[in-house]
Amino acid sequence: MRPGTSPETAAAVWQAYDAAVVRLAGEGARIVVLPEKIDVKEADVPGRRAALAELARRTGIYLVVGIGVVTNAGWMNRAWLLTPTGDLVAEYDKQHLVPGLEGEMTAGNRDAVHEIDGHRFGIAICKDVHFAALGRSYGRGGISVLLEPAYDFVRDAWMSARIAALRGIESGYAVVHAGRASFLSASDRYGRFIIETRSDRLPGIAVTAQVPLAASAPTPYARFGDWFGWSCVVLALVMRLWPAVTDRGRP
Repeated sequence: MRPGTSPETAAAVWQAYDAAVVRLAGEGARIVVLPEKIDVKEADVPGRRAALAELARRTGIYLVVGIGVVTNAGWMNRAWLLTPTGDLVAEYDKQHLVPGLEGEMTAGNRDAVHEIDGHRFGIAICKDVHFAALGRSYGRGGISVLLEPAYDFVRDAWMSARIAALRGIESGYAVVHAGRASFLSASDRYGRFIIETRSDRLPGIAVTAQVPLAASAPTPYARFGDWFGWSCVVLALVMRLWPAVTDRGRP
């Protein structure tokens, strides 16, 4: 949905999402991730949050929802994490905004991590996962899974899902990528795709995946950063210049 969406269309979108959540819960889902920027006017936020809390309670699931809070000053690109008791336990604001398209938004500056059944889960939104530093931050935070509402640009769907998986390879966690106009995918900490299917227009599509919850163990890259890559660059330069240095002065 976008600002200015008619009430009738907005109601149809929410009904479709509600039906999908109920179906997924019936199939045994414990955590459901909805896409990015399901827009809500600022005045309607309390009512929508209450409705989502009731949905989480009724289905007994953890629910991650990407919300675009529409204010007079612009949007807030946010994600909520609601528990099976209906409590809002995490509220995350997108930290890396799309230049130009999200210029009126305010960026967040904090990670969001919540423990579920002894495992730590992190939240990121779409373009956030294009930044390795954010991925490393979550790796150092000891998460087992990164939950990512997203809204891609159709043509970049394949790339976006794989960038998300790459963050998990780098820093040691599984990634759940719920993209509008993109893919619904889940990958393990080694980048192997457990499921990947195109997302679609209303009435939409919903899929389930059994994501492995490996014990959180930050990779060397998560711990130490880009030193290995830079050392390879330095070594390549040395190897390139070494013949010129050693051959100097020879007949």
